[in-house]
Amino acid sequence: MSETEPPADKRPTVAEILAHKSYPDTIWRLTPTQSGKLPIGVGRGGPFKIDWEVHGSGETKVVWIMGLGSNKSTWQRQTLYFGHERGEKYSSLVFDNRGMGGSDTPITRYSTSEMAKDCIELLDHLGWTKDRQLNITGVSMGGMIAQELALMIPNRIATLNLLSTAPYIENTTSFFENLRTRVMIPSAFGINPLG
Repeated sequence: MSETEPPADKRPTVAEILAHKSYPDTIWRLTPTQSGKLPIGVGRGGPFKIDWEVHGSGETKVVWIMGLGSNKSTWQRQTLYFGHERGEKYSSLVFDNRGMGGSDTPITRYSTSEMAKDCIELLDHLGWTKDRQLNITGVSMGGMIAQELALMIPNRIATLNLLSTAPYIENTTSFFENLRTRVMIPSAFGINPLG
């Protein structure tokens, strides 16, 4: 341990983090124009509910698709800009993918194709079905979902913005080699990967 690193026992507790004066500002809790929990996935392992919000009421429809491990509040800066400061021009849709945030966690196979179908059911529910109406932005796994949407409903998409994503992820090593690498690499940096 260097002199600049705090001792391990000085990490803040959850209670200390929640009590910090800046914590209330980390999530802005913007009031949506519409929101709900839509039951979807009938015949695809469901029904299960997807938690969604629309901010703004403008004609330009913007869909924000988050990646693995994040929820809809991660788009709060974009939601504020498009859905509140310019809400007369834009309608911004944010939602939690299955297994995240306020959405249900179905016990079924998760794939970007199935998650794209989840999104289509939500878009249909909202009536966002016109040709060239949707401006879609996806980050990481959300970008993979967005690419699936472009294949499934190409006529409905006006723009497609892909951030830090790939068309697919190819595993070029065996399961055991992948596991060995993941366990050995952290230990080379003095990190115990098993806790």
